[in-house]
Amino acid sequence: MTPPIQQPHGLNHSEALAGLLRRINQGVDPAILRQEAHRLIDQVTPRDITEAEQNLIREGYSAPLVGKLSVAFLLMGVMEPQGRNLRARLQGNHILLRVLAEHDIVRCWLADLEEIVEQLAARDELSDSAEPFHRLCHIVEHFNAWLEHFDREDDVLFPFLQHRGWSSLCRKVLAEHDTLRHGIGCLVRMIGEYRDSTFGEFRVNLRTLSEMMIPLMREHLQHEETILYPIAVAVIDDELAWKRLKQVCDQIGYCGVHT
Repeated sequence: MTPPIQQPHGLNHSEALAGLLRRINQGVDPAILRQEAHRLIDQVTPRDITEAEQNLIREGYSAPLVGKLSVAFLLMGVMEPQGRNLRARLQGNHILLRVLAEHDIVRCWLADLEEIVEQLAARDELSDSAEPFHRLCHIVEHFNAWLEHFDREDDVLFPFLQHRGWSSLCRKVLAEHDTLRHGIGCLVRMIGEYRDSTFGEFRVNLRTLSEMMIPLMREHLQHEETILYPIAVAVIDDELAWKRLKQVCDQIGYCGVHT
């Protein structure tokens, strides 16, 4: 086993973290890196993380890579293997349990969309009064309502994390929200303009868009559930803060309530 690399005397926390991020990128033994991350996580501040990220970017690391390395550090530092079942760690009224329930609902819609796309592939025509088209409209309406879920995260949870200095956690998810908003908007327009195109064109466009959106959405949900939310629970170690977040989300409302 490769021995752990000792931190030089006089090295500040941001420099120590930058060194750890470099070693994560180099593929050093994860067991060693995890030990260092556990030790360092209690010492670094969000400002230290920002400084370490900026140092790596100045060295030539790309911003997306630096963001991934920071997330890897946080996962190593705050998550024990036995604690990765997020649902089991949350109390019954925690806001994230409701968010996770929304994730379960949207997975059902994704499966429905896959099914309807396959059904339409076997048809040569489709009236906008036919049952499959009505079912597709119903699915798209749910995806359009799902935009509230993105808005709640963007306007409530992410600003809270960013205010505490954890901007690196949110970059990937915010970018994916923009991509998925665009995709959902395209679905809505396709339904609204159905009579302006041939069924063949509609069928091809629907399949192309679905094949882009469905895997991205599933990966997005998985990323939030296994990385973003567990880290948020770890870094927002304040029950009152989570209660305030829930109060705001209660006022906004939730997706899937009327399904």
